[in-house]
Amino acid sequence: MRGRIIGFDSRTGTGALEGEDGNRYEFAGTEWRGDGHPAAGFQVDFSPDGHLAVAIFPVYDPADVSGDFSWRRFFLSFSGRTNRKPYWLYYVLPVTVISLLLIPVDMVLGTYSGDGNVGLLGSLFSLACLWPTFAIGARRCHDRGRSGWFQLIILIPLIGAIWLLVELGFLRGTHGPNRFGP
Repeated sequence: MRGRIIGFDSRTGTGALEGEDGNRYEFAGTEWRGDGHPAAGFQVDFSPDGHLAVAIFPVYDPADVSGDFSWRRFFLSFSGRTNRKPYWLYYVLPVTVISLLLIPVDMVLGTYSGDGNVGLLGSLFSLACLWPTFAIGARRCHDRGRSGWFQLIILIPLIGAIWLLVELGFLRGTHGPNRFGP
């Protein structure tokens, strides 16, 4: 069920939230599945258990840049889930375009090696993209109900890369909450 946190007391480790059904639910901080501490106003997904809320996940909508979206979280965090739309629009498309644009820039600057088909700026950009690649890939794996370690399948020659591309780029995530979040 969706809801909104009314308040959280970090001293006692307890809080309250209002469900979309209009009822108030109490919760213990140990039920919080997000980064940091819960705070008033956070949108959440939870399971009601009588008057208690359990398994409380923050709701992040990467397409809503005016809400809880955080570029830092999107590019650096391994926790939570990312669906296909932000994966393609905020990661794959920009990284591909920037990589392609850096080729002529490297050529003009004379830092492009035709022998190895690599340029200095392109190589530095690729290096800078390593952490976000693994972080976003892990969250896409989470969306599919898999551990982030599933990305290691890419180590299998040819088949691994194709399998990972299909899993992360084309297959829909699990419906509803899974062990990695809502």
